Amino acid sequence: MSIAAPILKVYHINFFAFQKNIAGITHQESMIQVHEGTSTINWIMGHLVLVRDEVLKLLNEEVLCDEVCREIYGAGTPGMVDINAAIDLPDLVNAFQHSQDVITQKLQLFEKEAPKNIDDLMVQMAGYGFHDAYHMGQLGYIRRLLNKPSLLG
Repeated sequence: MSIAAPILKVYHINFFAFQKNIAGITHQESMIQVHEGTSTINWIMGHLVLVRDEVLKLLNEEVLCDEVCREIYGAGTPGMVDINAAIDLPDLVNAFQHSQDVITQKLQLFEKEAPKNIDDLMVQMAGYGFHDAYHMGQLGYIRRLLNKPSLLG
């Protein structure tokens, strides 16, 4: 087993949870704040894509978000997005899926030839993987508050 295999597994599990938690959610539903103080699904998805950019940078890959995306979905921004400024949920979903494809391909390449800083890289990616998992839980919770069935177990 390569050193990247456990991290790749984390990203696969998170992606599985993402697919289940986002299934059947419309853009309009993604804009609903289900409880005061909670983030919307749209904000969480944009934030996940934005943070995935940090992983892509670590892997020397092209980022997905522009400055407008950073202003809307960055850490410390409100967990709600103005409907007129929000990126459409299908576009956020596609960007997240693309990031998953790039991360998977890159980590699989490390099985053949790992960079010299692989240990540090995997530690950093583990942290971002935990970040993903945290927000996957939020997505599942908000999904249920939107009266959508749980698709995870």
